Parts: sequence; structure tokens; C-alpha cells
Amino acid sequence: MKKRKKLGSIGLGAGMLLIIALAFTSCPKVVDDDTPVTKEALTAKVGDAQTAVAGPVVSDDGTDVDIGTAWVTQAVKTALEAAITAAQAVLADEGASQAQVDEALSELTGALDAFNDAIQDGLKADKTTLSSAITAAGEAKEGVEINTAATNVDIGK
Repeated sequence: MKKRKKLGSIGLGAGMLLIIALAFTSCPKVVDDDTPVTKEALTAKVGDAQTAVAGPVVSDDGTDVDIGTAWVTQAVKTALEAAITAAQAVLADEGASQAQVDEALSELTGALDAFNDAIQDGLKADKTTLSSAITAAGEAKEGVEINTAATNVDIGK
């Protein structure tokens, strides 16, 4: 029975590992760098967000905003503005990956949804009509006589 030299087989194993390692490191990476990054959806969403953020007024609680006028808090508006700014930075980045564009779109969509959910109607009532009605009622009561028995009051008064 022949004895094998263990040193020789170890040398051959190490050599094979070296060859395999070199083969893997010299192989081209399987990454498709030629795939164009599409930013159209992000561009459109930035436009939507800019339109939305310009609409409502800012208020702490809506009591200073007329009924029929939309409002949001400053924090809600600031959050959407920050998401717009971040998305614009990705749009301006020539080297942005599709994953970065998709992430910016997701973040902006979430911020826009939160903004739209936070829009409320103003709570400040227009008191002009009420004041006019009070004045008219005051004028109408002039000359009116009040009598609980209704026996001393002329007809029409």
C-alpha cells in the first residue's frame, strides 16, 4: 500500500482554491449598468406635492381660518416640503440609482398622503350674516308691545 504525501494534496487543494478565487474575481459582475433610471413618476409626484403644499393655509388649530378654507399645521407643511426637497435632490443627481429614485418616490408619496389626510376645514365663522340678523331682529322688535294676557294689545302690534 502506497502512502500519499499529504503535503502534496494540500498544495494541490490550495492551488485549486487560488485558481477558483482568481476565476471569480476576474469574472464580470452581473449588474446591468446600462438600464436607464426612470424618474418620470418622481417628477410627476414632485409636481403634485408642490401643488398640494401651496393650497392650504397654516394654522395652529383652525380657529383663525374661515369656514370653507383649508388649513394644516406648520409641522405637516414642513414635513411635505422636506420630502419635496429630498426628492428634488434625487432628481438632480445624475448618478442616482433606480432604487434611490424609487425610495424617494415612496417617501414623497407617504408625505403627500399624510399632508392630504391632515388638511382640515377652517373653524372661524363669518359673523356678518349673524350680525345682520341680530340688527334686523332688534329693529323688528321696536314698537312691539308685550302683554302676557294679550288683551291690552292692539291688533298688529
